[in-house]
Amino acid sequence: MINLCGKKKEVQDILWTVFTSFGFSETEEVKLIDLHNKKLFYLNGDEAVVMSGSATAKQRAEMAALCAEAAMANGLENFEISVCDAALYDLLVLFGFEKMVRMNGENETKFTVSANNEIFARGVFTEKESSCTILIPSFLKALEKAGADIKGREAEGSLVFAEKNAEGLAYDVAYNLRVNGCIIEYYNEDGNIEDAEKYTVDKGLSCIIRVYADGKLLIKDFLKDEITETTVADFLGYYEEDEDCCCHDHHGDDCDCGHHHGH
Repeated sequence: MINLCGKKKEVQDILWTVFTSFGFSETEEVKLIDLHNKKLFYLNGDEAVVMSGSATAKQRAEMAALCAEAAMANGLENFEISVCDAALYDLLVLFGFEKMVRMNGENETKFTVSANNEIFARGVFTEKESSCTILIPSFLKALEKAGADIKGREAEGSLVFAEKNAEGLAYDVAYNLRVNGCIIEYYNEDGNIEDAEKYTVDKGLSCIIRVYADGKLLIKDFLKDEITETTVADFLGYYEEDEDCCCHDHHGDDCDCGHHHGH
């Protein structure tokens, strides 16, 4: 239908999938005092942080492997895992990362993952815990240097316009899209739909979502030059049916809406 979300959200969605496939559970961004027997992660916009209440040799290797699999899942093939611990190096070789791992780290309690001169992941080990942080802006730069179309897939943003007596419904639409990671403006000027469309075009937004008091909803997609008619109830109903997704696509391997399908 429409794509309201961009590359950054797509990367976050893939990271979420990788982390959960390793058995980590999502949590709020809080300072955890006791991580004993816990495997947790959180996404806070520009960082993805993974934490484990275990620091065995295998867990250290798994933390580095997690970063490697996250890179590969996003299409990054040529990267380097820098370590300074022989046991960690040997385990990563056994895990199949012999072409990526290098013994040139700076500290036995740390590792880094880099590509195209961009360090996009850092790991830290203590006696009781292991963790890693994926720096999403640096990761996007590494992907771009590798030839990924980052700029072309960024979200252009959209505008929600309320017809008379539809202000509450329109704001509900805007709110639901924003909390699901989409760039949405609520038109708050006193102009009519023509003024709102001019604002949309002048600002380079991708579409305008026009909400009526009776619940009718029109989506004018300026990129595809088409108009889709639906209702607010059906539009927001996609969230309940498809794990809060706003892109309205059938989700398979090529989905790029940036949401956590299967969450």
